[in-house]
Amino acid sequence: MLGLDGAGKTQLLYRLKTKKYMITNPTIGFNVETIYLQHKRPVTVWDVGGQKRLRFLWIHYLQNTQLVMYIIDSTDRDFARLQQCRYELHKLLHYQELDNIPFMILFNKNDLPNAMNDEEIQENFNLSVDLQYIVTTHKILVIKTTAASNKSVQDIIKKLKNVIIEQQK
Repeated sequence: MLGLDGAGKTQLLYRLKTKKYMITNPTIGFNVETIYLQHKRPVTVWDVGGQKRLRFLWIHYLQNTQLVMYIIDSTDRDFARLQQCRYELHKLLHYQELDNIPFMILFNKNDLPNAMNDEEIQENFNLSVDLQYIVTTHKILVIKTTAASNKSVQDIIKKLKNVIIEQQK
């Protein structure tokens, strides 16, 4: 799990693992947990801190990656933060070692009233600009979600399971 600080990565990780809302602190370094998909299939998830001073370390956590989950705070409308978030996402999408690795781009905190709508997401993240390159190198799922809802978390687990199973074919 990657994304800027405050996106909700840690909350989402522990919600996936325990199905409970937990109070979390900013991640300095990383958290690693094993979650179990349906049918007791174990998946190791790395939640890597998103502070600017830690982002250069992200590439060190990508070896043997089967899937990248990039978490975005859909309520963060600060222009500089949007630019940073988009820059880091595009950098990962163009990182050669991740070619053919699926991406789940999760717009988190979608339950809050100031969350970006579909049009704002498209406008701010401009995913269509790199679409030709991205489509040939990655399978991408863009999901609006919230760590506050068990239903949203269950939907993520189903999609995660499907992506991993499809990749192993």
